[in-house]
Amino acid sequence: MNNAFIIYNLKKELKTISESLQESLSQGVENFEEYKYILGKLHMLDICQQEISRLLEKQEKLDD
Repeated sequence: MNNAFIIYNLKKELKTISESLQESLSQGVENFEEYKYILGKLHMLDICQQEISRLLEKQEKLDD
């Protein structure tokens, strides 16, 4: 299995999870603690997606 396949699927899964959490927020949450918890998860997913993109850009520069 090559790295590009793994990275593509990871990014796809992170996007799916993020969309699901955003949908949960739009439908409403039980309390403020749950709201903060979901926002924290969304923030961490965003950080992960940014880091993956940064590493891919760095790898592309090395390949050139």
